[in-house]
Amino acid sequence: MMLPDTLPGLAFLATYDRDRGRTVGQWSGQLLGAAAVADLYLDGYVVDDDGRVRPVAGRATPTNPVLAEVWQRIGSSRPRRWQHWASQRGLRSEVRDDLAARWIRVDRPAAFLRRERISLRDPLSATRIAELVRGTLRSGTPVARLPERDNILVALLAVAEVGTVLPRRTRRDNGRRLKEMIARGGPPVDGLRRAIRQAKSVYASGG
Repeated sequence: MMLPDTLPGLAFLATYDRDRGRTVGQWSGQLLGAAAVADLYLDGYVVDDDGRVRPVAGRATPTNPVLAEVWQRIGSSRPRRWQHWASQRGLRSEVRDDLAARWIRVDRPAAFLRRERISLRDPLSATRIAELVRGTLRSGTPVARLPERDNILVALLAVAEVGTVLPRRTRRDNGRRLKEMIARGGPPVDGLRRAIRQAKSVYASGG
């Protein structure tokens, strides 16, 4: 089975922990939001307008339901900065439901004091996403020549500190290349970095 063809779908699978039977990661919510906006950015649905996300007029609604939802949110909102869209709420369930048709099963829904439990329809999906990330990171191809979507996926996962596919030691050992990939990722990756920085500041202040 092939991997999902959207960045939010790939990011969701990248955060899946097979031992725990669920997705993990303190910044997974921001990651999914940034991934969705990054997809719209790469496909020409939105552009950067002085640090804010601006929708491109005349585009048809994306066919993927997750991207269509985010596209609608952006279109019905005043211009906002990239970090706002990385921090949007309620997107995880949208991504999960989109993946449930082909890639995952919800074995146990979340309930009060009980975590959701999911499994992969194809256990090799986790291996494939890890190989994609590892291959992109350790490839001898210069960062400027990497496929843009692969570059931005790895950059987003690195900024969100996704340890399932990018353990801390891997991020440290490949710090220089990751820094280049993050810089190439442009506004969506920078927006995720800023959103996480804001969240950390709130946590530190006890807010």
